[in-house]
Amino acid sequence: TNICGKYHPYQVEKYFKLAVFYLNQADFKKGIQILNDAIDIHDRIEHEEKSRIGIMALLALAFIGLENYFEAENTLRRLLDILEEEFGAENIAVTSVLLEIARIRNLQQDWNETEAFLNRALRIRSATLGHNHLSCVEILNELGWFHFGRGNCDSAKTVFSKALSIVTLKLGNEPSDLAPMLTGLAEVHRFLGNYIQSKKLFQRALNILEQNSSQNSDHIIQCLHGLFEIFGTVNDYQNLIDTGRRLI
Repeated sequence: TNICGKYHPYQVEKYFKLAVFYLNQADFKKGIQILNDAIDIHDRIEHEEKSRIGIMALLALAFIGLENYFEAENTLRRLLDILEEEFGAENIAVTSVLLEIARIRNLQQDWNETEAFLNRALRIRSATLGHNHLSCVEILNELGWFHFGRGNCDSAKTVFSKALSIVTLKLGNEPSDLAPMLTGLAEVHRFLGNYIQSKKLFQRALNILEQNSSQNSDHIIQCLHGLFEIFGTVNDYQNLIDTGRRLI
């Protein structure tokens, strides 16, 4: 700081890296403090706008880490305004921000805005990269769970099936990326009482997850819990006991 002065572009980069260090240590409050200092320096020296974009994106993630969704959404909406002004409202760069805002709106049970942001993000990615691009899968998966959570099983099944078809087309029949869509479809079929189809989907997802040791154990537990509920409903007591033991 003494060599180049506090209000110098180098300081923005230094503060950004320091904030990343603290956020990686899960010290979100310290990270937020440093990022706000970086924004103050950025604004005083009128540094290039792309550096502010990175700072604000990291700041929003820090607020999410603290579960301060009010400040996170405010930061994301300010970031969205900057991106739209810098690159245009239909640029692929805005889609990740739209997705994060949708997730927060969903937590706040604002269903209309959640769906609107998800659909806008999907429309932009599809128009820019193609309807069968793998980057669309993340949004389709979010939409599937959104519809399922609202009880719209037909819509959820359609969206999960579309995501599944894209991953299968691009990566084949057994990649670990299939598991979230298989689980989503399994939950929909279980809710509809299609227990045979639901069981097949849960078991296929479970086989894929167990073959990949890096997969989140929460996903494996979700599959086992789904199978446990099915076995209990259809009075398959042997499989119920075996699955229950795996859940303990």
